[in-house]
Amino acid sequence: MRLIWDAEGKKYATNDATPELIEELIDELNNDTHTMVALDARGRASMIVSGGLDNRVRVNFVPEDLEKPTKHLLDHDMDGDMIKLKMNGKFSTYRMIHTVTKAVAITALLAFLKNSAPAEDLDWLDDA
Repeated sequence: MRLIWDAEGKKYATNDATPELIEELIDELNNDTHTMVALDARGRASMIVSGGLDNRVRVNFVPEDLEKPTKHLLDHDMDGDMIKLKMNGKFSTYRMIHTVTKAVAITALLAFLKNSAPAEDLDWLDDA
């Protein structure tokens, strides 16, 4: 599994994704100079975490079969406030319910690292 991230305007990647490195990279997301961490299961599927503002991130799952919808994590404890999250130099605005904490993102990525699938115990919404 390939781990990809950005920092200071550059992209980095490694084939040696470890739980410790994933946790460190997610914790360092700052919505400015470090805005993205992704796991790529080599064409089978991928999971992307973006943002980092106020401990909030967007987590997207892209399935192998592009006929199936992508998914993102939800946080039903959040209200209708909006947040602007950055990835690859571009801002997107989301309702807070469509973002999660960095801790939830770590849980999602570690489950994906293990199974190449979204964690079934987390709350996913189809984007279709």
